[in-house]
Amino acid sequence: MVLRSLISCAKLRLNSKQKILICRIGGLGITRLIEDLAIELDCSVGCLWGNLRELREIGFICGNDLTELGEVVFYELKGGDLR
Repeated sequence: MVLRSLISCAKLRLNSKQKILICRIGGLGITRLIEDLAIELDCSVGCLWGNLRELREIGFICGNDLTELGEVVFYELKGGDLR
C-alpha cells in the first residue's frame, strides 16, 4: 500500500526532466548524460544538474545509479507515459 502510494506520488510530482533522468541513468557517465540531454531537451546543463540533485535528495538515485526505490519508479515509468 505504501509503495503504491509512493509510486503514484512520483508519477504525479516528478517533472518530465526528472522522469527522463530516471529512465536514462546508467550506461553513460553522468556528465555525458547531462550534456546530451541538455542538447536533446534544449535546456541548460545547470537545470538538469539541479533535477539530478533533487532525485538524489529524495533517494531515487545514489551516486550514478538508481536505488532500489528508483528502480521501482523506473519500471513503473517505463510501463506508462513519460509526460
